[in-house]
Amino acid sequence: MIGLLGYGRVIGRAAGAFLVRDDALVASDAIVILGGDATHRAPHGAALYAQGLAPTVLAVGGTDPNGHSTQARKTERALVRLGVPPEAILVAGQYEPSTLEEARATADYAVDRGWRRIIVVTSPYHTWRAGMMFHDILDPLSVEVLRSAAADDPFDPARWWAEPRQRRQVRNEYLKTLWWRVAGR
Repeated sequence: MIGLLGYGRVIGRAAGAFLVRDDALVASDAIVILGGDATHRAPHGAALYAQGLAPTVLAVGGTDPNGHSTQARKTERALVRLGVPPEAILVAGQYEPSTLEEARATADYAVDRGWRRIIVVTSPYHTWRAGMMFHDILDPLSVEVLRSAAADDPFDPARWWAEPRQRRQVRNEYLKTLWWRVAGR
């Protein structure tokens, strides 16, 4: 018989696992790397580029908390260090301080360039919400969205509650999803 603590772990694992979505990847028009964590997201995007999954990498993400550089520029620098040719990299990073704005910026690029399929790279805990937002914005444009979780991100859906940073990430994902659904932001 499972005790109360056992049920809590089962629910915790389910809550963590629910956030993680990793689609089967196929050749696409672009790899879109979301801002917020160039340390883990850029290497994953560079690896997908090296596998030949897309000829273009789009770095999105607005100004960092200090207002100095955009997340997209940080991603761009990391991609170049990781061997992605500069001519294969597009940089947005001017006006997208949120996931929803990143999706809108990506839609602009998709329309301008005729993209029909993209791979969105983000942290594992962020793939569910990011995917929903990107689908909402890009499905009406007939752009297929595939999600890919950064492989070396430390998020552990089976034990996220054991680490303060991961607890905040899970809490924030659920709260941000609620805010987006209620307030449209």
